[in-house]
Amino acid sequence: MRNIIPYILLISIFVFGCQKEDTEEKVDTLPLTTEAQIAFGYLNDVRNNPSIYSEEIGVDLSDVDSIHPFNWNNKLANAAQKKAEDMATRNYFDHFTPEGLSPCELAEQEGYVFPEDWPDTDKYNYIESISGGSSKLGKEHIINLIFDNGLPHFEEGTNHRSHLLGMKEFWVNHTDIGIGFAYNEESDYKGYLVVFTGIQE
Repeated sequence: MRNIIPYILLISIFVFGCQKEDTEEKVDTLPLTTEAQIAFGYLNDVRNNPSIYSEEIGVDLSDVDSIHPFNWNNKLANAAQKKAEDMATRNYFDHFTPEGLSPCELAEQEGYVFPEDWPDTDKYNYIESISGGSSKLGKEHIINLIFDNGLPHFEEGTNHRSHLLGMKEFWVNHTDIGIGFAYNEESDYKGYLVVFTGIQE
């Protein structure tokens, strides 16, 4: 059984977590060159040939088409890393910050420019998958996100697998990615992996 708690969200729901004091100094962001980059490489491997990862991930991916690899984007990565650290520090787990900032707004703060025809980027989540759980391994969080079954949004097609593997028309054209990871033993979920994807004008 995976040691990642399957509380992962893609739909935009306001669920504010309680805060804990004196946790900031205990947050371990881990070097970008380790877990975030490992997660990035693994996800691109799965996108290249999904079916061969069916057994490892635990779900049949034989009907998932191969798709282009993501390109690492430092602006998205900075936004994702800050979001992961913020959740780990302030002990919440949501697509929106306690102040109500959306994933797109966080990415825009880092200078990323989304297509102008994306409506209400301040109200909806178009770009983020998040995973929370005890694992310190970025790859395991990616596996958990792709497995992504048994959750209320799965049959609606607004799930992490569709997002990360480009299984819906909206996400097929996403070319950029940034991944952040933070770990705080004192927080509810301990490990927080954040994936931002996007496409610029």
